[in-house]
Parts: sequence; C-alpha cells; structure tokens
Amino acid sequence: MRVVSLFIELLERQFPIESWEQKLQLRTAKDYAERLAVHVNYLNKKLKESTGKTTTELISDRIIQEAKILLKQTKWNVSEISYALGFEEIAHFSNFFKRKLPLPLWNSVHNLNFANFRLIQANTSAPKYPNFVSLE
Repeated sequence: MRVVSLFIELLERQFPIESWEQKLQLRTAKDYAERLAVHVNYLNKKLKESTGKTTTELISDRIIQEAKILLKQTKWNVSEISYALGFEEIAHFSNFFKRKLPLPLWNSVHNLNFANFRLIQANTSAPKYPNFVSLE
C-alpha cells in the first residue's frame, strides 16, 4: 500500500506549522491525489481500506490536531491560526472546528482559547480579511 504511506508522508510534511505565514499547500483530497498522480477515488479507496477513514477525514483530523496544538502552545490569535491552516475567513475555521469536535470539547476550546483572543485587525500582523468583524 505504497499510496497510503506516500499520502501520510505528504500530509505530515506540512506540519508542524511554525509561522502563521506558513500556509498549508495541500488541503483537499483532490490536492493530494494530484500530487500523488492517482485518481481521487483510488486514493480514497486505498485509505479507507487501510485506515477506515476517507482522505478528507484524515486531512480534517490532522488539521484539527494542529489547530489544538496552535491554540494551546502559541500566542497567535485565531485569525493567524485560521490563515495558517488554510481558512480564508475566521468563520470558516470556527465552523469547521465546531463540526469536527464533540460539543463539550468545542465549548472547552472555545471558552479557553477563542475568548482570550482579541480579534482586532489593526493590532495584529494577521492577514486582512475582507469580511472581518471586530469583537469590540
């Protein structure tokens, strides 16, 4: 199952994120399939057989894992973390996180981390989001 090991290697090569400017290059099953020169259905089939999860599920799990690490171990604001993980808007990052975590864990992360960040564009080096809304 060479394609499985190559996929995992490609996925892990993107991490850890050491700077918010280090944006993920591969975000979708299609991105990985193209890089591996295989059809996305073939990649999904092999990963599902080997891991029990689809390509998208594995990518999402790894992004969630990295988000938790960044939220706990860096002083980056949510805007910087969401940008580094390939989300163009904070709302997309927040919605993705909510969908992937059980409600009690999401509430814990939200209360401990998101509430502690001041999302003020003028005071951050984070990218400028066109639909950014200050929480002040």
